[in-house]
Amino acid sequence: MAVVVGLALLLAVAEVFVFVEVAHLIGVLLAVVVVVVVSACGPWLVRRAGFGTWRRAQDRMRTGEAPGRELLDGVGLLVAGGLISVPGLITDAIGVFLLLPPVRAAVGRTALHRLRRRLDGRLAGAMGGAARGRAGPSGVGRTAADGRPVIDARSRPRRGRAARSTGPPDERP
Repeated sequence: MAVVVGLALLLAVAEVFVFVEVAHLIGVLLAVVVVVVVSACGPWLVRRAGFGTWRRAQDRMRTGEAPGRELLDGVGLLVAGGLISVPGLITDAIGVFLLLPPVRAAVGRTALHRLRRRLDGRLAGAMGGAARGRAGPSGVGRTAADGRPVIDARSRPRRGRAARSTGPPDERP
């Protein structure tokens, strides 16, 4: 919680600093107009993009497909709308960039990838390393999605010279 409060304070200080610098460059009145116009028009742009995403999601559901990409787009638009609604040049700039479909798609892919890695790590820790086919270096205990054991090079018993040379010297054949 302290990190969130610290980041919010840092963002507020950065917003004031950027506003002062922009006001020095273009004038205070024009800087205020820019912030007000973007904050007023931003929600309209988000709404317009959101309707397109909603229509695509409905089309995919009608064909029996899951609207995964559209849901990710919707989350990106929600974040964009929140950032644009907050007065400030930094948040407005980030929100406007998130309105661009390629930027939103790239951010969504990155966020999804990071979330998957984080969840995989937590699942592996909670399940003793057996999450998503990870059961340790030997591969013992690995299972497929349907519960069947996975048999591959890591889970087969060793044969030949490598099998004889493992273990303490007194147990070798």
